Amino acid sequence: MSDHIQDVSAPPGIAAFFQGWQLYQSVVQNNCMEHREIGTALRSVFESLDPGFSVLDLGCGDSSMAIKALEGLRVIRYTGVDLTAPALEIARANFHGAYSATWVHVNMVDYIASCDQQFDVIMTSFAMHHLPADIKQTWLIDIAKHLTPSGRLLLVDTCCPGGMSRDETVQMYLDLIADWPLSTADKATIATHMWSSDFPESEAFMDAALTAAGLSQTTIYEHPHGLQVGYLCRR
Repeated sequence: MSDHIQDVSAPPGIAAFFQGWQLYQSVVQNNCMEHREIGTALRSVFESLDPGFSVLDLGCGDSSMAIKALEGLRVIRYTGVDLTAPALEIARANFHGAYSATWVHVNMVDYIASCDQQFDVIMTSFAMHHLPADIKQTWLIDIAKHLTPSGRLLLVDTCCPGGMSRDETVQMYLDLIADWPLSTADKATIATHMWSSDFPESEAFMDAALTAAGLSQTTIYEHPHGLQVGYLCRR
């Protein structure tokens, strides 16, 4: 196993929220955002690949979902990229895989723009919605350039269902969060973060952006309320 953590500055609002990684861990452990269901969908894709594939995980957090989904499979290289140093330290501590793993502390948009490698799988979950619309489009084009000819993009994120606006979507999400098994203070922290930093897009936007990047897509996961979606994309 190898690791490399680069000292970088991060956008202050997003960085400040995720520095307290324990809150996000509570969300995952309680399956509030259906990480178990998403992990099952990812595992099915990974199991369908020829052994010996490489993975780039953009916005990897503590890599817990990837580590579990890849367990026991023949991976030649895993690279996790995130701007949250505490999460990357947890990833390094929890990694016990049989393949080479590298964690890079850098903004995921900057990383893919300067990357000189291609990957069999590029995955990203609950990270792209923090980007402005024009950056999302450019980022997807950059990602497509770094897929091998038979490579796949696995993209999971929040989305605006049924023509809802961004504000309507955030409010609908917060209505669900009211029932999550978290403290009132934690729910308030999440609400502040979502109103300031979350910008989900419609499925029509995603279809157009992926098509512009030269990618076709298949839905492999969908939230019961349509607030989250998972795509398997190919060139």
